[in-house]
Amino acid sequence: MQLIIPFLEAANLIKSKSGQTINLSTVDEKTVKVGYRIQKRIPILGDISKEFSLNLTYKGLVNEVLKLSYSADAVGIDLIIKGLLAIVSSLVEQKVVEIGENNLLLVHLDKIENVHKALQQIDVEDIRFQEGMAVADFHIK
Repeated sequence: MQLIIPFLEAANLIKSKSGQTINLSTVDEKTVKVGYRIQKRIPILGDISKEFSLNLTYKGLVNEVLKLSYSADAVGIDLIIKGLLAIVSSLVEQKVVEIGENNLLLVHLDKIENVHKALQQIDVEDIRFQEGMAVADFHIK
């Protein structure tokens, strides 16, 4: 069986929870690009905006922990990661998302009640990205 999550739906969910807008796009079957625009008004200079992005690569789902590696073309990737995590700061506070070693992000899906309940009923075999969507292959336990 498959679960398809359109990027637009995921971005809208993040916006509804955080008030922040992100852009998602497919890089390859295992990697998605996450973009975020910072816009500031600076006296005399006016509005200045900068787009930050990073690639998230699916590494696996083990014991309800989603493992993603991250990379970016920018200097100061840790600042970008911390900035993006600040968008979803409540998830960090609840220890849902943590930064691991070697550019690894760990998402503790067991701490998200609805996701935890779903994962109790299914085994996720694979997650991949296609144009404009994430696709999870699974079977019922």
